[in-house]
Amino acid sequence: MDTLPGLLRVVRHAAALDDLPATSRRFVLGSHVLAGALRLPQDARTERAVHLLAEGSRPAGRWRTWGQAAFTRQAELDVAWRNQSAPSLRSAYVWADSVGGTFRSDHLELAAALVSPAVRGFTVALPVDYGLGQGARRNDPRPLYRRRVAEVAPAVRLQRGAHQVGVGVTQGWHREDLEIGGGTSPEVPVVFRLRGIATFDRTQLISAERALIGGVVGGHAAYHWQSTRWAIATGAMVRLERDSVRDGIAAPVSGGSTRRLRQDLRLLARRQDGRGGVELDLRGQQEISRGRDPVFSAVNAIAEGRRVQMITEWWRGTSRPRAAWLIRVEGIWHALERRDIAADAQWAATRFPLAVSGGHRWPIPAGALWVELGASRESVADRRRLSGRPTRLSATIADPEYALMAAPVSGARVGLGWDRVRNGALTSRVAVSASARRTDGPLFDRRQNLAAQAMALTVELF
Repeated sequence: MDTLPGLLRVVRHAAALDDLPATSRRFVLGSHVLAGALRLPQDARTERAVHLLAEGSRPAGRWRTWGQAAFTRQAELDVAWRNQSAPSLRSAYVWADSVGGTFRSDHLELAAALVSPAVRGFTVALPVDYGLGQGARRNDPRPLYRRRVAEVAPAVRLQRGAHQVGVGVTQGWHREDLEIGGGTSPEVPVVFRLRGIATFDRTQLISAERALIGGVVGGHAAYHWQSTRWAIATGAMVRLERDSVRDGIAAPVSGGSTRRLRQDLRLLARRQDGRGGVELDLRGQQEISRGRDPVFSAVNAIAEGRRVQMITEWWRGTSRPRAAWLIRVEGIWHALERRDIAADAQWAATRFPLAVSGGHRWPIPAGALWVELGASRESVADRRRLSGRPTRLSATIADPEYALMAAPVSGARVGLGWDRVRNGALTSRVAVSASARRTDGPLFDRRQNLAAQAMALTVELF
C-alpha cells in the first residue's frame, strides 16, 4: 500500500490514520530464510521464519477504528552466546553460554487504535500496542524466555486547510523472564553473565531465574503540508528507555541496569502528477546507551550510534504502486562505537552503504508482472580498536563484531512479483526475492570471503 508523506509515515502519528481509506483490509502470508557466515557472533547461522499478518480499518459512526495482528514462528539454528530473545535485549547485561543450539520461538503482536471525528480541526487518537513472545532451546542448559511489551501513545492533530500539526506522547512497559537449567546432562553447565564487549563473570548452576523489567517514555511532534502536486512532512521523535535486571526470584539481587536514549528526525517530500513522481526521504538518528555494572556499581558498557540516511525514488506512471519504471538510490552514513571501561576495550567504525535498484512493470491481462534488480556496496571510512585487557570474551564477541563492522561488503538483490487487478483495484500480490552479500578481502580476525544469502516469499490479499 502506497502512503503519501504525512504524519503517519514520519512519526507513526495515530491521529492521521484517517488519511487511509475509510474501509480497508490486508492479509499477508510470508516466509524467509537467512543463512551464511556473514553475521554477528550472537546471531543465528541460519534463520527460518513464517509470518502472518492481518490488518484493517473501518468507520464506527463518526469515529474510525484500526487494528492489526501479526504472528511469527521462527527457528534460529546454531545460536551461541545468547540465551534471550535478542543479543542486546535493550540491556547491556545478558546471560549466555558457549554451548549454543537451536532456538525456536513464537511471537504475537497486537495493535489497535481509535480515532475521533474532527472538532474545530482537532482530531484525537488512542493507539495501544501489545506484544508477547516465547522461545526456548532444547539442549542444556535449556534456556527459556517469555517476553511481554505494552505501549500506549495518545496523539492530537490540528488541521487548518492544507496544513497539519501533530503531537503525541508514549508510555510503555516491557518485561522478559528467563529460566535456565533443569536439563538431563550429568554435567553442571557454565553460564556467563555478559557485562560488556569484554567483561564477564561465570558460574556453574543447576537452575536459575532472572527478570528484566523496564519502561519507556517518549514524545513526538510533526508537521505536514500538501498541495495538488506536492506533499511535505517532517517530524521528530524522542524515546528514553530504562531497564533493570533481577537475578533470582526468592531473594533477587541486581544484575545491572541500562539507560538508552534515542532521537529521530525525518523529512519526506514528494512531487507527482499523472506522468510520474519523485520522492526524497531524509532521516537522522542518534542512539546512546549506558549500562551500570552490577559489580562495580558504575557505568561500564557504553554504546553509541549515529546514522544519516537519504533515499530518493523516481517513477513513471499514474501512481507509485503502478509505476512502469521505478529507480531507487539509497545512501547512508553510519558511525558506531562500543566501549567496555573495565576491560579497557573499545572499537569504532564509520560505514558508508550505497544501494541502487530499479524495477519495471509489464501489464498483462488481469494484472501485471514486475521485476526489481539491485546492487549495494558498503565501504568503511574510519575504524579503530583498543584492547587493553583482553579476555576470553574479546576473541569470542568483541573481535568478530568489530571485524564485520570494519569490513567492506558487496551485495546484490533480485525480486519478482505478480499483481492481480480486478475492476481497476489491486486484489492480491505474490512476490519472491533473493539477495546475497559478501565481504571483500581478509577481515581483522583473519576470516575472509564471508557470505550470506536470503530468500523471501510473500502473498498479500487486499
